[in-house]
Amino acid sequence: MPAVFTALLDEVRSTIVGLALAGIDSEQIQIRKQPWHRELSLPGVLLTPIGELLPREGGTNASNEIGYGIRITLVQAGNQSLAANLDRLLLWREAIVRAFHLRRLANVAESVLCRIEPGAVVESLAADRQYDVSVLVVRCFSREPRS
Repeated sequence: MPAVFTALLDEVRSTIVGLALAGIDSEQIQIRKQPWHRELSLPGVLLTPIGELLPREGGTNASNEIGYGIRITLVQAGNQSLAANLDRLLLWREAIVRAFHLRRLANVAESVLCRIEPGAVVESLAADRQYDVSVLVVRCFSREPRS
C-alpha cells in the first residue's frame, strides 16, 4: 500500500490529465522530487511534494487531519515574449483551480478536502531564462488514524 502522499500525488496527476489542458499530453504531466523541467517536453506540468500542514483544530479523537502540499508548476517556452501564450497559461491555472478548490479527491479514501494556495502567476526569474513558469499549490487534507 503506497503512502497517502503518493496516492494524493497520483490522483492529482490523474485529475490534471483528465482536464486535457491545451497543448499538454499526459506524458508531459510528471511527478518529480523537484520542480526542474530537465528532460520535460514543453509545455508541461511538474507535480512535486512540499511540506505538510498539521492544523491544531483538525481531526477527531481518533484521527489527525493532515494537509499535504503538492506544488503544481506549469512550464512553457517563453521565447522572450512578454505576451505570447499568456492566455494559455491563465487558462491552465483556471482549469486547475476549478478542478481542485474545495473539492475532495474521490479515489483516495483518506481525502477530505483540497484547497488552492495561489503562487506566482508568472515567475520573473524564469522569464529571464526564456521560460514561462506559473505555480500553484494544491493542499490536500486527509484524515488519518492516530497511532
